[in-house]
Amino acid sequence: MGKSTLSLTRIKGGIKTNIVPGKAEGEMDIRTIPEHDHAAIIQQARSLAQKVEGESLKISIEVLNDRPPLYTDPRTPLVTRLRRIYESKNLPFKLIGLPFYTDASLVIPYLNLPFVILGPGDPDLAHQTDERIRIAEVGAVADIYIQYILSLKQEVYTDE
Repeated sequence: MGKSTLSLTRIKGGIKTNIVPGKAEGEMDIRTIPEHDHAAIIQQARSLAQKVEGESLKISIEVLNDRPPLYTDPRTPLVTRLRRIYESKNLPFKLIGLPFYTDASLVIPYLNLPFVILGPGDPDLAHQTDERIRIAEVGAVADIYIQYILSLKQEVYTDE
């Protein structure tokens, strides 16, 4: 699954360079892997804030969004079916964990369904200035989806 990440993504404070601000704000984006407990991370941050606070420094911590990391066992039928399709087309099949932010984290934990991100493009370019995909990659991934749907249809008719 890779590593958890932490990025300081926004800092705001002050009105001029020669005036000490009375208040400053910062936002962090923390993306975790399944073995990291969000409640423990938040508690650790609050404990650290209390330790460094003083008469002229007050720190408050607000959680703006708390989404769990998702993990799908590679032995699930979803993944093994996709692997077979990739292999039948002589395409490389690589299982990796990605630090993506996805709406799936709102529903997958409650539905207890396997989940994968499958799409065209280079994950390293996501949300970058030069993010791009090749048109041929769109067609190739569309074909993977079509083959997946057809394999489900074939399974239904085989079971009858």
